[in-house]
Amino acid sequence: MDKIGPVLVPTKDGSSTLHSSEYNAHYHSIHGAYTESMHIFINHGLRDYLAGKKKPINTPIKIMEMGLGSGLNALLTAESINQQAVDYLGLEAHPITQKATYLSIINSLPHALDNNLIESFWDAPWNAPTKITPVFTLEKRLGKIEDLELTPLSIDIIYYDAFAPESQPHLWQKEVMNSVINWLKPGGYLLTYCAKGSFRRTCKSLGCRLESLPGPPGKREISRFVKENNES
Repeated sequence: MDKIGPVLVPTKDGSSTLHSSEYNAHYHSIHGAYTESMHIFINHGLRDYLAGKKKPINTPIKIMEMGLGSGLNALLTAESINQQAVDYLGLEAHPITQKATYLSIINSLPHALDNNLIESFWDAPWNAPTKITPVFTLEKRLGKIEDLELTPLSIDIIYYDAFAPESQPHLWQKEVMNSVINWLKPGGYLLTYCAKGSFRRTCKSLGCRLESLPGPPGKREISRFVKENNES
């Protein structure tokens, strides 16, 4: 964990993010933290997935996030669903410990989130599924992805939002990604800001189809991987 803790940083769309001195990396894009989250994970992840699937709304969509961080992606997901049930597991090795830091990030968004949602997210215990809204269940899981054990073929969408390969290279290598992709259901999505060629080749070799999509401001492309139906 950072010895001095992550530092609050403003981004170009008016929202704030954090900078980790330990990894010399920002939690979200300095070109717009909110814009990046909405573009990659909500629009090209959650919304595109739901548009293409015809699950009953009371059958939960299962989402796993690698790098819960400030909680921004999780909160925007909770806000973006209406009736569709979602079970959300957010993995974080170094959680934010100061509520004031968390609130500074959430209160910097271009629109106000529901205060009950904000408080319920912060108050939710670690390592225990907690109903945050009538349709959104959150589990804040403390730990590293190397130690995470999930049922194969159980996850609909993965938000892969780890620090960049330059900061945490092992999180983007084949050994870790083999486990991650094994958790995805056939037809499931893995979303990430990373468009590095070696990472894309790794995921393709593990049975995913690459969809290269236009990126948010400051990023030419992002990656969406779709789990092929013949993988087990």
